[in-house]
Amino acid sequence: MKAEEDAKISSCPIQLLFLRSRWINEYPALGAKRFEELASYYSEPHRYYHTLWHIADFLNEFEEVPLVLKPRERKAACLAVWYHDAVYNPTKNDNEEQSALIAESHLTQAGMSDIIGEVLPLIIATKHIHLPENELEDMIVDADLSILGRDNDKYRHYAHAIRQEYSMYSEKDYRSGRATFMAKFLKRKNLFHTTYFQGKYETMARKNLTEELDFLRGKRPLKEYCPL
Repeated sequence: MKAEEDAKISSCPIQLLFLRSRWINEYPALGAKRFEELASYYSEPHRYYHTLWHIADFLNEFEEVPLVLKPRERKAACLAVWYHDAVYNPTKNDNEEQSALIAESHLTQAGMSDIIGEVLPLIIATKHIHLPENELEDMIVDADLSILGRDNDKYRHYAHAIRQEYSMYSEKDYRSGRATFMAKFLKRKNLFHTTYFQGKYETMARKNLTEELDFLRGKRPLKEYCPL
């Protein structure tokens, strides 16, 4: 079963129509064909969190950031959001690189090659391996992880959706791998890079991650942790 928020956007024609209209209005050179192509990627059956719902939510979070951007910077950032999870295979570790290749191909064919050099680094930044190199990357990376600091119910739906995307792994292996990752993540001085997202989500994100980690380590039963 897909998480509730994902089901809402995937089954609501009005929301999909809004995203399509926004894409066409902002990127006429890319056009409806490229939107449909991206929508098909984000609608792949193995996706439960990394869907168009995530893209819409990511865009909303980023655009609420009180950061003064030049029109070109905003365009590059939003394009990076649209493309950053175009390729998503939980068993691979080059998803962002492959997504960047799709973005490069689309932008080149649309005559937008002049902005490629600004879009691709932002896509790669969402790999969350290296520290962001500038303020714009800081904001992109933080907005991508904003789900970590949402209210408890939304976070648990997210956690459930991620588990479904990794359904090829046994419960034991999944718990072990995710617990190791989360424990390492929680050791960071700050989960978010910017003061804006630290103030908005840091406290709740630590609470959510700690509760999930307790569950993964067997300290809390499934029926207590997950409402689904």
